[in-house]
Amino acid sequence: DHLIGEAVKFDITAYYKDINDLVTTRSSFEVAGNSVTFFVNEDYGSAKGVDISVEKLPANDFITGSLSYGYMVAKGIGSDALEPYYTYLTSLEDTLAPLTEYPLDFDQRHTLTAVIDFRVPYDRHLKVAGLAIPGGWGINTVGHYGSGLPYTMTDVDGNRLGDRNSGRLPAYYTVDMRFNKDFRMSRGGSILSFFVEIDNLFNRRNIINVYSLTGCADD
Repeated sequence: DHLIGEAVKFDITAYYKDINDLVTTRSSFEVAGNSVTFFVNEDYGSAKGVDISVEKLPANDFITGSLSYGYMVAKGIGSDALEPYYTYLTSLEDTLAPLTEYPLDFDQRHTLTAVIDFRVPYDRHLKVAGLAIPGGWGINTVGHYGSGLPYTMTDVDGNRLGDRNSGRLPAYYTVDMRFNKDFRMSRGGSILSFFVEIDNLFNRRNIINVYSLTGCADD
């Protein structure tokens, strides 16, 4: 964590997390030939990555903001407790939980977040094209980008193609914006704030799931 000059802060964090004894499901053929499924603490996984951020601190100008990038690899043998019950125990190919790690459902390799805040205090005024604009207002914009999450590809019969979670969804992004104008009810007194929030400013349609046969959301 380092301060560059008086108005820029730089931060980098590297991490590794080893996870053991996660709750999962297993099956035992012990009751009159019928399968009995029960919960045990057997799943394990790991997450490692690096986060880098640059932040513009408040100064004599009107602009603050930040840019954050994250790289992560999350692998394990189960994304949630019921995954073996619904996936492996009912599959013709896999009758046991996997013994080798694969990308977990939340294994998002790249994320990027950008924040820009433009704010004019009460005691400052701007001039645009010779027109004086009063203070006490601001615009905040937040953009998010994320690379595609993994999914398991299958053939027409529902059999798995390749390794589990070897396919990737398309990347997604979204931009949100907030504008506010403050009004002082009295000198040094309370403030009345008018604001407008816009979610998904550019009306972006992100794909959150696909058909495992085609890799498309609409086919």
